[in-house]
Formats: sequence, structure tokens, C-alpha cells
Amino acid sequence: MTLLPGTIEWRGLAGRRPHPTDRRKKLIHLTGGAQDIADQMLPAIHTVIAHAISDLPSPTATTS
Repeated sequence: MTLLPGTIEWRGLAGRRPHPTDRRKKLIHLTGGAQDIADQMLPAIHTVIAHAISDLPSPTATTS
């Protein structure tokens, strides 16, 4: 599970911070560049998800 954080850290898109109460853990945070990418990508991702679930029955629908 360290490969992806290491890669995005190497690319300057994330950093690691120490956990405030557990020195064995590290917290991953996004840099400004990564946040810009996420802001650009999220609308398209939301559109794809909305389309993918649009044909699912509503939770209140009953199946008989």
C-alpha cells in the first residue's frame, strides 16, 4: 500500500505528515497541484457515476 503514495509524493502531488498520536503512522495530504487536478477531474467523475447508477431502482422501490 506504499507504492501509490510514494509515486504521488515523488511527483509532488502529495506529502506525508506524522500522525498526531501514533508515531507508527503517517498521514497523506494533497498538495495544491493535486487539489487542482482533483478539482478538474471530479465533475467528470461525478457525471460518470451518476450515469452508471441512473438505471438502478430507488431504495424505496419494491420488487415483486
